[in-house]
Amino acid sequence: ASLLSGSERYTAAGYLVRAPKRAPRITTKQETAVAAALAAARNGSGRGEVFALVPVGKAVRGAEWRAA
Repeated sequence: ASLLSGSERYTAAGYLVRAPKRAPRITTKQETAVAAALAAARNGSGRGEVFALVPVGKAVRGAEWRAA
């Protein structure tokens, strides 16, 4: 999944699957995330949501922030 907004382009590094009464699950493939959300919706949760995870930056030792 990618988002085109002006000159910036965001590509998902992973996907978060969220369903009621279940622990969040992180996957790297979109197809796996969609399958997990559909399984959660079918198996009693009623719904499953998939969110794209986009890297913003990271904190490194020495309290320094580096942009992605």
